[in-house]
Amino acid sequence: MPIGNGKSPFTGTFDGRGYTVSGLKISVSGKVYSMSVTPVMTIASVLSDDGWTGDYIIDSNPNVSPAVGLFGANTGTIKNLTVTDSTYIAGSSNSATLYIGGIAGHNNGNIINCAVKNNLYGDTRSHIGGIVGYQSGGNVSNCFARGQIKSEGTFGGVIATVAGGSVSNCYSEVSFTEDTSSCFSVVSADVFQSISNCYYISNFNAEGYGERISASAAKDPKSFKGFEFKTHWYMSGILRRPAIKGVLLPEGEDITTGDLDGDKKVDLKDVAFLAKYIAQWDVVIYDEVANVNFDFNDNGDDIVDLKDVVDLARCAVGWEGAVLY
Repeated sequence: MPIGNGKSPFTGTFDGRGYTVSGLKISVSGKVYSMSVTPVMTIASVLSDDGWTGDYIIDSNPNVSPAVGLFGANTGTIKNLTVTDSTYIAGSSNSATLYIGGIAGHNNGNIINCAVKNNLYGDTRSHIGGIVGYQSGGNVSNCFARGQIKSEGTFGGVIATVAGGSVSNCYSEVSFTEDTSSCFSVVSADVFQSISNCYYISNFNAEGYGERISASAAKDPKSFKGFEFKTHWYMSGILRRPAIKGVLLPEGEDITTGDLDGDKKVDLKDVAFLAKYIAQWDVVIYDEVANVNFDFNDNGDDIVDLKDVVDLARCAVGWEGAVLY
């Protein structure tokens, strides 16, 4: 059951401290009623000037509101959290709207430093987003979402609909379940056009808001203008995408970033250690090793050479280049 609902939203501070919630399953369906047991028949009756009025329940479970996520309705602060390998399914059997998000269904608070990789399913009346379904206030910042969405409603890689607040320094790589080659934009509907430094990774243009970055360009931190790589972000060696410092990847620990030789700092010795680990090189000697599995820079030569090690160092640590002696 989601944490917080429209009548009693989550109001505190939830600090995930970099840990992961995984395997969560939420399935909600039924008629949406107001607290006075009057059927909700139109979308307009659910939405109000400040977003969602919050006085609605689903008949199959009166403790669940039409806001569905790990958190149903949030007016507090959620930070430093990864949610992965989870599935949310929600739909209304009348004409009411549901709000479905990887972190929160409805947000009027703060969501900071969160990573999500989920499967989300909603019907034609859903507002469904990788991080948040519907935002009426507050802010979402320094977050990213991956995974798949299936919906014929309003959908966005990070947030489906923004009717208030702000969205900044976020990116998404969220695809349709039926067509993994097509991705969603960052936000589908933005009433006040309040998003900044937000990107969606795709080789195809998508309708909505956010700047598109191609899959190949996403390997370069320079593509993500406005991201603070010295403080909040680093380039993941596993994903070859930006990841959040202090927050686990959905795939787990990113072992290619950090101190490989155990001297409590990241330097060229770590790159030398990495070269020896991948291809058993004595780093002084330039040897090309035929091994397509470790051809890190994907340049088509099907060999591992020092160019691959330099590219890996650049991606893992954010170096512009590395000189090996």
